[in-house]
Amino acid sequence: MKELGYEHLDSFERKLVSDRHPVLIIGWKLNLTGHCWLVRPLHGDKDFAIAFNQFSIENEVLAPTNDFSQVTYHDESKAFDVNLSGCDDVFYSWVQFGMAITSAELESLFEILGCSWSESLVQRKVFVFRKQDHKARSRLAYLTDISWDKDQGKWKVQGGFVV
Repeated sequence: MKELGYEHLDSFERKLVSDRHPVLIIGWKLNLTGHCWLVRPLHGDKDFAIAFNQFSIENEVLAPTNDFSQVTYHDESKAFDVNLSGCDDVFYSWVQFGMAITSAELESLFEILGCSWSESLVQRKVFVFRKQDHKARSRLAYLTDISWDKDQGKWKVQGGFVV
């Protein structure tokens, strides 16, 4: 443990000292001593650097074979898929949203919410606002207003995101 310094001692399970430790490689950087991996122990909250090839880290890496873009971490039954083509991930910075949806889509949204319009607005019932083509991209949201737009022939739905 001397190589790492004592500031990371609490990040590791003591029973694994001088043995392999489960860590997540979260990135890499170039520092004064060369290239290094940025790692986060599974049992700690401090990130730290391990030099390339130190501790034979490259020989022990397990990597996923899936990009997880279609794997959701929110409740699937509460997900409302939205077409956000062209928005990439900018919707993560949005505080609120507004969209026009069909009557069938509105009916589907209320099936997901499991309540009436007034109840969803008053109680700010939460649902999963999910990117249609990238299901892993999602945020918890709630409705703030619903109105009929006769020019578009669609429902105008507005809401906010849970922070």
